[in-house]
Amino acid sequence: MTTIIDLSDSPYNVVGDGSDYTTELQQALNDAVLASGQGGIVIAPPGQIGLSAKISRPRGVSLWGSGTYGTEFLVLNAIPSSAPLFDFDDTSNEYNVADQNYYINGNSVLVDAIDTRAKNFVAFRNIRIASFSGVGIHNGSYFNRYEHVLVAGNGKTGTSTGFKLDSNGASSAGSNGVVLDQCWAQLCAIGVSISGDATASSGITLRSMLVDQNTTGVLITDGANPPSNIFICAGSRFEDNTTAINVNSVGVNVNHSGLKITETAFSGTCVNFIILRGADASISNCTFAGATSAHVRLDSDARRTNFGPGNSRSGSVPFIDDQNASRLLVQEDSFNGVESTRRLLLSEGTAITTADVTLTGFGSSASVTGVSGDDSRGRIFISSAGTGQTANATIAVKIDKDGAWPTAPFVQVARYSGNQLAVPLTYTVTTTTITITFNGTPVAGESYAIEYHVVG
Repeated sequence: MTTIIDLSDSPYNVVGDGSDYTTELQQALNDAVLASGQGGIVIAPPGQIGLSAKISRPRGVSLWGSGTYGTEFLVLNAIPSSAPLFDFDDTSNEYNVADQNYYINGNSVLVDAIDTRAKNFVAFRNIRIASFSGVGIHNGSYFNRYEHVLVAGNGKTGTSTGFKLDSNGASSAGSNGVVLDQCWAQLCAIGVSISGDATASSGITLRSMLVDQNTTGVLITDGANPPSNIFICAGSRFEDNTTAINVNSVGVNVNHSGLKITETAFSGTCVNFIILRGADASISNCTFAGATSAHVRLDSDARRTNFGPGNSRSGSVPFIDDQNASRLLVQEDSFNGVESTRRLLLSEGTAITTADVTLTGFGSSASVTGVSGDDSRGRIFISSAGTGQTANATIAVKIDKDGAWPTAPFVQVARYSGNQLAVPLTYTVTTTTITITFNGTPVAGESYAIEYHVVG
């Protein structure tokens, strides 16, 4: 029988006040194992929970926050011995953990956030990790799934890697069957790093990813056994990266077999969106806008490269810079010319105004003091004023400036700055509107800033 432990209950008595609760969280995780013999669930209350040392994550014990990013684990100081904050360090490989609904705030002192190397059957959903200088999530084993995980490092010119997928040395089966579904890698030196080692990593899927403002969006590198069968698909978006995808073969094993990129949008100013070295690659049904040289560069050791149907580009630069690449295949209908991609590229939505935002419960004189962005991505600045503030105040944002979406899109919402940052947000979305609920009571004279992204 699954054990459920609430951190706010005795003997833990955790409240979201920003105090150091390292000992209490570790004890609750350990108690969940002892109580059932097989693990359980530890539920953390909303608000800030301070942590000052590594948390060892036992097998079979999941950690759940309250609300969407409503629980914030605030790193109070550098973690000793260069350890990750959450270390899945039990000796068992079959881990069976499913975390959800929390935010790790590295507070600019955290190096590595989560390490699941050599641990299988681990799932993360609705997790946000920010302000770290090392690795956000380090995966080195198979059949792990990450859904709606937002990773933001220490800046495009910084040192961080958002997701690191490798084989963890000879003892691991590699990052096989790993899925990043509707995840977001932002503000890192490398958004997603995929590499082989003593064992190859294979069958990795990046589905509906948003990869933006990184030096390199996805870096694929060798090892003794290079990775293979990598799929980037289903409406993924690469925006404002110096290089979006770089296949960088540095050793003798250059056959990155089965790299498939489809239904993916590339935008922002860069020299080349995709650089291929030593790759058996297929690129189809993708859109490209913004490269200053060729959109795709094939280096001299590129292998079979198939440009399938449905690719489109804007601008005058060539699609392919073929530097004596071997076995290049371009299908007759590979390029559809210049076409509208307004709802596909986040940077080309229609600008919103304050009239597109409706407030309820923020007070009789509340106002939207500013907006930025468009109906695909933006920020809203709110001032609570007057009287009549109510619990669970709402913000309705119109996202149909270019017409209603065919189906309700996927949305990510987060607090950007302002007061009452510990108050969680929830939201609902239709084909025309995001309705964001402030799960607390606004205070007159205070301000709130909210950021949203729409993908569909």
